[in-house]
Amino acid sequence: MQNKRQCGKAAGVDVQIQDALGRYHQCGTIQLDFQMPLRFDLSFTSVKIFRLMSQPVAHNTFDFIDTFKHRASRERFQGTKQVKSEGASKDGGGPERPVMIHRAVLGSVERMLAVLAENFGGKWPFWLSPAQIVVIPVGPDAESYAHEVHQLFRQAGFMADLDADFGSTLNRRIRKAQLAQYNFQFVVGRQEMSNHTVNVRSRDTHQHGQRELQEALSRLRKLQDSRVRNAEEVF
Repeated sequence: MQNKRQCGKAAGVDVQIQDALGRYHQCGTIQLDFQMPLRFDLSFTSVKIFRLMSQPVAHNTFDFIDTFKHRASRERFQGTKQVKSEGASKDGGGPERPVMIHRAVLGSVERMLAVLAENFGGKWPFWLSPAQIVVIPVGPDAESYAHEVHQLFRQAGFMADLDADFGSTLNRRIRKAQLAQYNFQFVVGRQEMSNHTVNVRSRDTHQHGQRELQEALSRLRKLQDSRVRNAEEVF
């Protein structure tokens, strides 16, 4: 983190992230802006707004909110006119110039994605991965079931693909999925089709064995929601 005032800029805080090559990039930032309120002639009435809160205006919370919004809107409108004409009122409730706060959580989305891509080296964590699941049928007799599994996980919101290229051997297709950094490979054949299961493998060559289809779906949802880094190991 870096204080902008130390760098000669407006008061604020920069969050810098170090990438895989040791370079620093500015991502998140929070900065005070004194110029934009001047350009747009923004103002608010300080004392009057606080006085509104002390007045009995309603019998319940929702009526209070509605009444406060109406009065505050009227006071802001009057305060804006006062900035241009009268200035401070007699009771000291004159218009004040606000300070804007600029907040950018990521800074540049493209730069943030580039830092993440270099950091993970193509091995994206499951919750962030663009290639989460690939369904691989053993043979043509399991292709219809593979399509069913593929559609189930796609409809559940996962990034799932189907590799039904029977011109390649099963081992070659599994190896291809591992090199493409799919987090999980679901291999399905006659046995999986009859038991309504999937044979789960991960990109780090872990074999998790057969799992019921709904069990695998529920487990992946939990791993995605918890955003764990090692979903392939703890599956």
